[in-house]
Amino acid sequence: MSTLQGRPRSPESVPTINRIRSRGFSMRHVSILLYPQAMTSSVSLTLEILHATNEQLRLRRCRALEMQIQFVGLDAATAMGGVVLTPDAVPADVAKTDLIILPALWRDPLAIIRRERALLDWVVRQWQNGCRLCAVGSASFLLAEAGMLRDQPATTHWYYFDRFARRYPNTVLKRDHLVTKAGRIYCVGSVNTLVDLMVQLVAESFGQLLAATVEQQFSPEIRQSVEVRLFDLERNNAHADDDIIDAQHWLRRHYAEPVSMSELAARTGLRIRSFNRRFKLACGVTPGDFLQQTRIDQAKILLRDTNLKVAEIAVQVGYANAGHFAAVFQRWSSATPRLYRQQVRRKLFSPTGY
Repeated sequence: MSTLQGRPRSPESVPTINRIRSRGFSMRHVSILLYPQAMTSSVSLTLEILHATNEQLRLRRCRALEMQIQFVGLDAATAMGGVVLTPDAVPADVAKTDLIILPALWRDPLAIIRRERALLDWVVRQWQNGCRLCAVGSASFLLAEAGMLRDQPATTHWYYFDRFARRYPNTVLKRDHLVTKAGRIYCVGSVNTLVDLMVQLVAESFGQLLAATVEQQFSPEIRQSVEVRLFDLERNNAHADDDIIDAQHWLRRHYAEPVSMSELAARTGLRIRSFNRRFKLACGVTPGDFLQQTRIDQAKILLRDTNLKVAEIAVQVGYANAGHFAAVFQRWSSATPRLYRQQVRRKLFSPTGY
């Protein structure tokens, strides 16, 4: 499959491979399923974000981390809008993949289940082999039909809520959540939410800074993070680390105050090294990064919804120095606070959206 080409920047202007490494979740190979009646937008948006990520890896001279992206299907598929998509590979050609995207379906999802049983069997085998799955909209029917969502949380397109609940009573349908996660299975309720999830997966694999750069190319407007909207079975089960949950709650309440991680560790009854290790294990990020992201998320809301000056917002979210705040904000968002505010308000309030 062809990939986007970019002009490499000078060595001084881009991070080296030593600064970007795959983070726990590997996305070396991504499979996008092709079947009739797929919604073209859920295919094209996924493809564009993945190609943009590869472009950023090339610009950072990290070609060794680039993803291989393949369309996988049994034969050519006519998607919604009459677009004919041709597979790069049939299931038998792909021995292992890290992430499978199941595009949203147009009209009756059960008809696709009956016609694409061999493709669905391959998805089950890949999941058993350790890959992640992402079902968009009504594609969650495919996973439920295969028994993969039994006793698991899931969502689907709102139009199909009642039908899904009747057909799969043993699946825990989350009508109020646009994203669900059960182990390695994600369900998203809409194509727009797919963009947010893909950016989140890029962050998990390649880091928050690269993901923010990719997101900036597609949607600079304020978004509630996937973390806020996600129903995560693992995060809601009885085996969660209660000490770290308490620490997260404390950081969310006191993010605007000076924070000493040593004192916070002591509040939980842990030594600082144990606290840092358990926090990273439970949350996937360090306590410091969690605090920074919490502050930046709040700053984005204030930039969008208030007329406070940047210096005032800096103080509101815990930074005494406006220049330091601006530098941290740009590092996490790939835009200065002023530029971010301009982009957000232009898109929110302009009649044309431009």
